[in-house]
Amino acid sequence: MENNTSKFILKQNGEKFEVKSNKAIMDIKFNRIAFLFFLFFLISLIYSIHLFHLGSRDINSIKSNNFNSPSKSQRADIIDREGVFLAKTVSSIDIGINPVEIIDKKKMLINLKYIFPKKRL
Repeated sequence: MENNTSKFILKQNGEKFEVKSNKAIMDIKFNRIAFLFFLFFLISLIYSIHLFHLGSRDINSIKSNNFNSPSKSQRADIIDREGVFLAKTVSSIDIGINPVEIIDKKKMLINLKYIFPKKRL
């Protein structure tokens, strides 16, 4: 009794070597490749049309589409039911002086006192 547990059996028939191809398997593989090609082509076409559309837009029409939305650095004012401000947007500027880089300290203090007369220096 032979043990036929292997999945591939090779037989030598003289000098002949035959390969039987199943056309149905090749058609399925070709259909998959054709479907993937068509899908890739369709996605590429959509992106190309979209890029062409964005590239051909007039810059003045883009600037005119201002929706009056606050910028990222601003937030809207918060008002309660009676109309009293709970929080309000205030613009401010922060400046700083590096004390290591000051050459003439007396002149610097005089200039700061001239610019900010109400500040205590």
